[in-house]
Amino acid sequence: MLVHDNRFVDVDGDTQASQEHVCVIYVNQPLVPTYQLFWNAASVRMFADGAANRFYDSLQENRENFIPDIIAGDLDSARPEVVDYYKSKGACIIRVHDQDTNDLEKCLQVMSSRGMSRAESTIVVVGAIGGRLDHDFANINMLYKARHDYAPFKRIVLVSNESLAFMLEPGSHIIHKSQLELNKGCALVPVGGECKSITTSGLRWNLDNSTLRFGGLVSTSNEFLSDTVSVTTSDPILWISALPETIL
Repeated sequence: MLVHDNRFVDVDGDTQASQEHVCVIYVNQPLVPTYQLFWNAASVRMFADGAANRFYDSLQENRENFIPDIIAGDLDSARPEVVDYYKSKGACIIRVHDQDTNDLEKCLQVMSSRGMSRAESTIVVVGAIGGRLDHDFANINMLYKARHDYAPFKRIVLVSNESLAFMLEPGSHIIHKSQLELNKGCALVPVGGECKSITTSGLRWNLDNSTLRFGGLVSTSNEFLSDTVSVTTSDPILWISALPETIL
């Protein structure tokens, strides 16, 4: 039984209920409303190339409070003056020359090679979905491949303005809902092929030894009925839950 505890990002800032070791990567997208919640929850913070520009430009009066541990990528987007600023504040700058991977994958390579993640780590990628659809598919494909390509970590969570998503491996899982996640708008989507058998509890519309596939049943627009959801699946499945568009 694998436990996924999303309470690390609760708005009240009380992370004691969660035992997640969190590493956060910000990609080159506009800052989402939850950016500071994930920053506060993380023990390792990384900018993927052009994300450095986003923070530098968006947080002009507060940028000294958001200095990453690492800026990584091919560094063709981060402006020289931005890189120099963060370097002067103690950030480690790592240029990765690999034209076969995007900046997010480069960050995962750095995190893995430098031992910055652990077997119990949750890696949160802020801004990885919710933009261009082809980029969304590329990052979901990365989630599927990352099960074997990058280690060690427990899971990678993709975050947008309105959703968070992570892969569930074949087997049994417990998901602890955070206060931040909305009750409505969760989903289970097959990735990489048919999900032959899936059973859930804690949802309004539970699945009972159901088969999920494109062209058939896909479980979307479901709802939490409990703060704890159980999922047993025969094949990899993408879990998605909804986030509020604004944070009070």
